Amino acid sequence: MVLRGLPLPLAALCIITLSLVGPPLAAQTAHDHSGTSFQDPLQLLARKTARTGPQQDRLRAAALYATGRTLFQRGDIAAALRHYQRAWRWDPAAVSLLAEIVPLAFSLERSSEAVRYALLSAEHGHSDSLLIRRLALYVTEQGDWPRAVRLYRTWLAHPDRQLGKDKLDMLLVQLEIGRLEFVIGNSAKASQALGEFQRILKQAGPAAVISQQLRRALGDNLTATWELCGIVHLDAKSYDLATEAFAEIDLPSSEKGRLGFHRAQVALARNEPMAAWHHLRDYFKAGSPTEGREPYELLGEVLARLNHDEALILELARLHAANTNNPVLELALAYQRENQQRTDEAVALYQSIVNRKQETADGLTIIALDKLIRIDSQRRKVENLFETLQQAAEQLPDLATLVELVAPVPKQPGLVDRLVDLSGQTNNVTSEHQLAMACLLLSAGRSDEATRFFRGAISRLDDGAQELTLSWGLELLMRQQYVAAAEVFRDAIATGLLGNEKPTVYYYLSLAAEMTGATDEALKVARKALAMRPDSAEFSARVPWILYHAQRNDEAMVEYEKLIGQFDDRHDVATREELRDARFVLSNLAVLQGRVAEGEEWLQQILDEFPEDAGAMNDLGYLWVDQAMHLRHARRLIESAVAAEPENPAYRDSWGWALLRSGEVEMAVTQLRKAVELDRETTRTKDDVGKADGIILEHLGDALLKAKNVTEAIQAWTLALPQLEETDPDKAAAIRQKIERHSNRQKNE
Repeated sequence: MVLRGLPLPLAALCIITLSLVGPPLAAQTAHDHSGTSFQDPLQLLARKTARTGPQQDRLRAAALYATGRTLFQRGDIAAALRHYQRAWRWDPAAVSLLAEIVPLAFSLERSSEAVRYALLSAEHGHSDSLLIRRLALYVTEQGDWPRAVRLYRTWLAHPDRQLGKDKLDMLLVQLEIGRLEFVIGNSAKASQALGEFQRILKQAGPAAVISQQLRRALGDNLTATWELCGIVHLDAKSYDLATEAFAEIDLPSSEKGRLGFHRAQVALARNEPMAAWHHLRDYFKAGSPTEGREPYELLGEVLARLNHDEALILELARLHAANTNNPVLELALAYQRENQQRTDEAVALYQSIVNRKQETADGLTIIALDKLIRIDSQRRKVENLFETLQQAAEQLPDLATLVELVAPVPKQPGLVDRLVDLSGQTNNVTSEHQLAMACLLLSAGRSDEATRFFRGAISRLDDGAQELTLSWGLELLMRQQYVAAAEVFRDAIATGLLGNEKPTVYYYLSLAAEMTGATDEALKVARKALAMRPDSAEFSARVPWILYHAQRNDEAMVEYEKLIGQFDDRHDVATREELRDARFVLSNLAVLQGRVAEGEEWLQQILDEFPEDAGAMNDLGYLWVDQAMHLRHARRLIESAVAAEPENPAYRDSWGWALLRSGEVEMAVTQLRKAVELDRETTRTKDDVGKADGIILEHLGDALLKAKNVTEAIQAWTLALPQLEETDPDKAAAIRQKIERHSNRQKNE
C-alpha cells in the first residue's frame, strides 16, 4: 500500500534502512561507475556531525530503494517501481537507479513511462549508443527537437561507438543535427554541423564507399540534402559553404536552371546584386520556376539594390506574358499591382487564381481569397464581396479557415448588415453562401443570426450535414459561445442528425451545458455519452470534471478516485493524460480541504509517471515550501519547473517564495518582481494594463517587508486586496491587518 505522502519519522526510516540494506545495494554502490551513488546509510548514521541536506536526501533515497527491493522480491513490481522512482527523485545523482527503473516499467507494459526514464538515463550518459539514437529518433517524432539534438550530440560523443563502422551513421546524425538546429532557429550551430558533414564527404570524394552508402541511404538523390545545406549556410552567412553546397546539386538538364536561383541567392547575400540579376535571368529563361514565390521576392530585392524598383513591375509583366499559366507569378504580379494602387488589375489577377476552381483550396487560393475579401470590404463593393464569400465557402477546407478569412469584413461599419439584406433579397441563395454568412456573423459576434444562416445551409445539404454540424458546434465552443453551442448540439439530438457521432455530440453538449450553468443536464448527457463509450477514459472523466467545475467537491473526489481505479491499469497515452489531470484535481481538492499530505501524494504519483512534469514539480515544491519542509529538495523541484517554463508567473512566484523561506531575501524580491511582471503580461489586454495575481502580490509584499522596504510592501499588499476580497476573504482580512499594522508603525517612527 502506497503511503499518502505521510513522512515517516526519522527513527522509522533508520529501522527500515538498517534492516533492509544488504549485499545487493552494497554491490551496486561499489560498482556504480557514474561518479555518484547511494552512500551506505550505516556510515551516515554513525557520523557524529549533523547530517547535511544532501546526506538526508541520500538517506531517504536509500530507505526508499531498500523498501522497493523488498517489494520487488515479494513480486509487487508496481510498488517496487514507485519506490525506485521516488528514491531517484531524492537523489538524482544516483543515475544507476534509472537503469533499474527502465526495465521494470517495460516489464509492466508502461512503455511511455519507461521511455521518459530512458531519456533521463541517456542524457546522463548511462545508456548504450544504440538506445540513445533510438531515443533521439523517438523525441524527434514527438516534436521535442532541442532534446533530440542533445541526444544526437550525446551519441556522437559516446565511448562505445565504433568510428570506422559508424561512419555512415555519424554522417546521417550530423545531417539530422543540422536540420534540427535550423528548425529550432540555431542557424550558426546548424551550419557548423552541416559544414562538418560537407567536409567529410568532400574529403572522401563522390566515388568513395561512404558517399555511395549515403546516396543509397537517402534515396539515391542528394539534391534536397545539398539544397538544405546551402539554405542553412546562407542563413548563417557562411557564403563559401553555401556556394560549395549548391555546386554539389546534381540536376537533370531540364532543371539546370534552378541552380541560377541558388547562385542568385548567394550573390545577393555577398552584396553582388548585378551578379544576382544575371543568375536570376538565367533561372527564369530556363523554364517554369518550381521554387514558389521566393524567386520573385528575390527579384524585387535585387532590383531594389540596383535602385531599379520601378523595373520590377515591368519584369514581372514580361514574365507573366511569357507564362500565363503560373499562379505563383500571378500572385507576385498582383501584389505589385496592388502596391501601385492599380487595384482593378490586382483584383483580376487574384480572381484568376481563385477561378482555377480547385476541389480544395491550396495556399495560393486562400491568399487570393483573403486579398479579394479585404479589397472588396475596404472598397465596400457588396455585390463583389457577396460572390467572393460564396467562392470561399465552396473551396475552403474547413469552417475554422472560413471564419478566419471573413474576419476583416465586420471591421467595416454597416457592411455586415448590407450583406444580410442582400442575402434576403437574392433568389436561390446557395447553401455555400448561407454557410459563409453564418461564419461572417459568427466572426462579428452575432451568434444567434449566425445559427439561423447555418441551419439554412445544412437544411439544403444531402451529404455532410452531420460532420458540418459537429464542426459548427465545436467552433462555437472554442469561441466560448456556450449557449449557442448547446442549442446546436440539442438540435442535432432532437432531429436525429447524429449517426456514429451520437456519443460525441452528447459529450460536447455536456461541456456546453455545464458552462451555461445547467449542471444537472450536463451530468445527464455526460452519463449518456459514457454509457455508449464505457471504455473511454476521456468520456469517463467528463462526469467528475462537471462536478468539480460546479464546486461539488466531495462528489468530484469520489468520481475522480473511481476514474483512477477503473483505468489505472491502462497505459495508452490518452488515458494516462486523463489520469494525470485527475490527480492534479485530486491534489488541489485535498489541499483545499486541509489534507495537505494527501495532496502531496497525488503530486508524487504524477511525478512517478511523468518525472519532468513542470506543474507537478512546482505544486509539490510550493506545498513543501509553504510548510517549511524539505526546502532544499523543494527548491530543486521548483527551479526545474522554472527552467522548463521560464515565463510562467506561478513558477516564478514559487521560486521567490522558496528563496524567501530560505532567507535569500534580495533574490526573493527579484524573482517575485519578475513573477508580478510576467503575470501582468499574461492578463494584459488592449484596454487593460494587466493585473497581477493577489497571492503573488502578497508574497512580494512579504519579501519587501523582509528587505525593510515597508512602503513598497504596503503598496503590493494594497494591490492584492481587491482580488483576494473576491476569492479569499479570510486572506484579504489578514492582509488588511498587515497593512494597518505596518502603516501605523510607519507613522509612529
